[in-house]
Amino acid sequence: MQLEAEVALSMGDRVKVHIPSEHSELAGLDAQAEVVRIADLGDGRQSLGLAILSMS
Repeated sequence: MQLEAEVALSMGDRVKVHIPSEHSELAGLDAQAEVVRIADLGDGRQSLGLAILSMS
């Protein structure tokens, strides 16, 4: 999974990601993930590559 964030994370940090659903019948997904790639985008933003550890 790849996303942009306005926080300073480090390799190996674990994060919780919520992916909302556009459909009222379906709940969104919650994922526990580990940071495996970081690219500095400037302006305090990072592009993060995440390895999903679990989903619910």
